[in-house]
Amino acid sequence: DRALAWTVGHEGYSRFADIHFDVDALHPDAMPPEDNVFSVAHERDGAVRGSRVVSAFGIRPQFGAVAVRLVGRLIAGGALSDIEVLLRPVQRASLLRVRGKEPIGFNFSRVHLSENGTVVVAVDDTLEVQTDLVPRQPFRMVMRDVLLPLQGGQTSFDISSFEDGELMDTTVSFPSFRAPAHVDVSEVEVLNQYKREDSGQFRVEAGFGNRLGEWAQLRARLRFSVGLPPPLTLHVAAESWRFAPRSATLREQHALGGVSTVAVEQLEALAEDGSAGALRLKLDTPLFPQDAHVYELSVDVYAPSPSDCACWTAGRCLLCKSNWTFEVLDGGRMPLATNDGLLLGFPLVSELLFAVFVNRAPPSALLDLTLRFEGVGAIPATSVIVMAPAGYNFPYSCLSAGTSNASLSTDNAPKFTACIGRLNIAVLGLNANGLFRPTTVSLRATTPRSTPADNRWYLEGRLTEGNVEVGWGVAAGPSSEGLRQVTVEYGNFKTVSTHFLIRFASAVDVEGSGAIVVIPPPGYLLSCEEFLPYVMPRGADQVGLGCSALRQGVRIAYEGATLQAGAPYSFTVRGGTAAASAADTAADAFTMQILQSEGRIVESNYQVPAARLVGFGNIETPVLLWYDQPLPGATIWATVGIHIPLRAPPGLQAVRVGLPEGLRHGVAVTVRESQPNGVTVASRTSAAPVYVPGTFSDFTEWTMLARASGFIGAGGLLGSPSGNASAEGIPEEPMPIEDDVRRWLDLGRNDEVGVRFKPDLSFPAGELYIQFPVVLPAVMPPLNVWRVTFVFADGSPLASFVLPGFGDKKSSSPDAELRARHVFQHAGLEYFAFSALDRGGAALGSRGRLPWLSFLLFASGAPWLLGAA
Repeated sequence: DRALAWTVGHEGYSRFADIHFDVDALHPDAMPPEDNVFSVAHERDGAVRGSRVVSAFGIRPQFGAVAVRLVGRLIAGGALSDIEVLLRPVQRASLLRVRGKEPIGFNFSRVHLSENGTVVVAVDDTLEVQTDLVPRQPFRMVMRDVLLPLQGGQTSFDISSFEDGELMDTTVSFPSFRAPAHVDVSEVEVLNQYKREDSGQFRVEAGFGNRLGEWAQLRARLRFSVGLPPPLTLHVAAESWRFAPRSATLREQHALGGVSTVAVEQLEALAEDGSAGALRLKLDTPLFPQDAHVYELSVDVYAPSPSDCACWTAGRCLLCKSNWTFEVLDGGRMPLATNDGLLLGFPLVSELLFAVFVNRAPPSALLDLTLRFEGVGAIPATSVIVMAPAGYNFPYSCLSAGTSNASLSTDNAPKFTACIGRLNIAVLGLNANGLFRPTTVSLRATTPRSTPADNRWYLEGRLTEGNVEVGWGVAAGPSSEGLRQVTVEYGNFKTVSTHFLIRFASAVDVEGSGAIVVIPPPGYLLSCEEFLPYVMPRGADQVGLGCSALRQGVRIAYEGATLQAGAPYSFTVRGGTAAASAADTAADAFTMQILQSEGRIVESNYQVPAARLVGFGNIETPVLLWYDQPLPGATIWATVGIHIPLRAPPGLQAVRVGLPEGLRHGVAVTVRESQPNGVTVASRTSAAPVYVPGTFSDFTEWTMLARASGFIGAGGLLGSPSGNASAEGIPEEPMPIEDDVRRWLDLGRNDEVGVRFKPDLSFPAGELYIQFPVVLPAVMPPLNVWRVTFVFADGSPLASFVLPGFGDKKSSSPDAELRARHVFQHAGLEYFAFSALDRGGAALGSRGRLPWLSFLLFASGAPWLLGAA
């Protein structure tokens, strides 16, 4: 009602008194065009006692039904978003002005309208739009690409309309929406178990992408554009991902240094496995602005499987490359702060399941191996990278000859078009259909010399277009199957020329022809001298077997025969050892290879251990002698001769002579005297000659020293180089054989005879012969090899010589036999004491010496002195 009646009471007011009162009145929509006055009348008892009419104040019309709403997809501070303006004009106008009053930071300079007007002015926080405002008709306008204030907060707007420059309607400081602040999310990473492992064991796996259906750890740094008061809720979510809220930590890093942990309480309901579809953490402490603090968030997350990844199945992303939302809530309709879900994160890849198969994997062999793809992933790869362990080598063209997959004409299986290899990497190309189902492919590769310490194979699937990773996998590779049954025996003394016995057995047949290659360690040298094939593949005519030098080793070739799997083979060659064993034990090894006719490795072993070399008086390889003829079932007397040119240090405990398989010794007594069923030992020691300066200038002194050393015999003639040290009354040093007649022999085995020594005494230079009876079997073993083993008291490794046995020989070497007779007679013994044959012949020289031709060469111009014993 436009009239107001006020009853003041029975007492009334005094005459001429001023009366003041306030009245609330509702303004009209617009100022009345006429009678814009207020009238006041004083009535008493129904009669007007006084009245007054005054002009009313002017009225500024206001818009009706005003609303300003944030309607854009992006709402965070600093984002370009859309704002909707709704109003009902009171008066007609043609220009609408909108000003973003609070908070400071609105910017309309990029605004454009989709309807209802044309932008006339757009400067900073003010926008003027040419439009048609009709009184009492609702008006709607959407301002596109408004820059929101970075700090966010409660907003207010001033809205005015004009007609020909005259202000018509207005609304001042109209409260509107709350603009969220900005959350800056940076240094974000998802680390699976391999990426978090810092031992280096999984550095290859760490280089691949995170896989679908696996747990990982999300790490992110958060910065807020404005301080946020508690209580607060930190909310993190991503489509199809799951979180482990109990694992969440929030650390606060201060601008001035120092890090502290923020107390949080998880609010999300958990599933049975402790996971949740989002992360909601309650905070009772404020979050400070980015100029003062940075927050580090860590939480375990579970990547979805392809079927659970909604955005991928809908075709909106590549393997769950989802948008991640980080926001702070306080229970209001809009968040306090947000990143608008602009973090596009973490493309995921599939797990490739595969296996590697090969019939056999001998070291350094070129062979065909099979890759069987068992799980191919959600997105078919059009290129597959194969990474074999270090040591494998793929040829440039690495598809095996006749690979069926390379030429399949059906669409039911993937088609491999090429394989390009380099070192241990091979790249498989497929057609446009890619690796869309499980299949197999055969590749060619050279195996390493030994099974790699890390024998893992890796596959990486990629899309050729865009070079995008879509899957990877790891599987154990085949173990290198080296030539297992192989040994090399030899006299493991330093710098000695000796026999090398090589024994081996192959795991596969090698038909037609082939070769056996043996390469010794550094410092060794093998030769074909005295090559003796005990058991080797030969043709029907027993020919086609030869030995040739190959670098510092040998190559034994055979033709027209089959090297049979599992059959034991053996041969000996002559060679020399190194001055010392290699410091690197890995390098101190023999290499053994079995080759096919075209040179392809069938079996090999690059780590046949070499025996550690020992030193002992510059020892020479022993000699093996025998008499009488070694007929099957007969008894012979075998003699092993040992020559030690230089005095050896103490430590020798025993020398053992081992017999070939099937042979037995006939020793029955341990007496020292020479007996047919005992052990006879003959020795001769020698003293090294000592010369003084000026040897050839003083003939008398030189002669006396030479005679004292045994190098000049009776009558002034030269003796043998190993002459008797007691020739002129100087006693000969005995061999340090054990004195106890019950202990000096070791007869614990019937195929071995041992002689014990005093280990605390040095071993003099000289010659030692050990003779004993041996009973031969009815059938001689194919591997007729004797062993002479030196046993040391200080724990040094055993040192054994291998000596070729009789073979086809009916008698020993005449030269070696003659030297043995000389030593036996020097010891007062008869070498052929137990021979059944008539050993007649020329008598040996006096005092155990054979006849010698002696000579002495003086300095230049001196005469010769010749004589006979």
